[in-house]
Amino acid sequence: MRVAVTGIDGFLGSYVKTLLHEQGINIIPVSRRTGHDIRQIESLGGIPPFDVLVHLAAVSYVPDSYTKPHFFYDTNVNGTLNMLEQVRRCRARMVYVSSYVYGQPLYQPIDERHPVQPFNPYAQSKVLAEELCRAYHRDFDVPCTILRPFNIYGLGQAEHFLLPKLVSHHIKNEEVTVFDVRPKRDYVHARDVAKAILLATTDEGTGCEIFNLGGGISYSIPEIAQLLQALTGKALRLKTVDQRRPAEILDTICNNAKAKEKLCWQPSVTFEQGLEEMLATKGKVSI
Repeated sequence: MRVAVTGIDGFLGSYVKTLLHEQGINIIPVSRRTGHDIRQIESLGGIPPFDVLVHLAAVSYVPDSYTKPHFFYDTNVNGTLNMLEQVRRCRARMVYVSSYVYGQPLYQPIDERHPVQPFNPYAQSKVLAEELCRAYHRDFDVPCTILRPFNIYGLGQAEHFLLPKLVSHHIKNEEVTVFDVRPKRDYVHARDVAKAILLATTDEGTGCEIFNLGGGISYSIPEIAQLLQALTGKALRLKTVDQRRPAEILDTICNNAKAKEKLCWQPSVTFEQGLEEMLATKGKVSI
């Protein structure tokens, strides 16, 4: 099996690359390093034929989506369109890694039938990309698997994301400032997301399926601080500014039953184990 991977040089891509290598799968990297820009369709013609495309490449830091909206839509939407066209030409299948797109939950835990409610430019770009996947399946019979991870974390994640920021400051015994301690999030380790991607690449389905990926438990910043203290024996130096964002989503809990049933996937890294790994290792990602 030949698996093309966009975003292979990124945070999640490093986990996917390692896991696919371990399985002996032939990987075709698609990145600027290989001369391919997903935003420029004319640069994609030299990609060798493949059986499956894992589309990871995206910009994802939500605050930047408000200051650079064109860049987000160009990369996340137009880039997905260009890669779907490559999938169509290769008569291959698409594994698209989306995100949390449900907005304010109408019920918990959130399953795949929950209405989609984009709540920022980043989420909107992901919803539009999902729609393109469904359109290419409807119009051109392109098989698609759409994965919706909730909050991905793990070694190698940039420190402007919440968990690496908290862990880094805790290791250095530095005070960390947060704006709102109320929200709770369901975290899923990058290693587990990579395993779901591997399972999706070997799925022989011909439809367009959507799967939530998450642990089914949500954590607030104070609860994370308690876990860090339990693991290290020292308190996190936390400063709260109490600056609340409008329409903040206060809780997200993933219903992962469909992924368990149809992909035979379930998370294997507990949140405590993931935090302990981040505390113990600041070097190269290991899977």
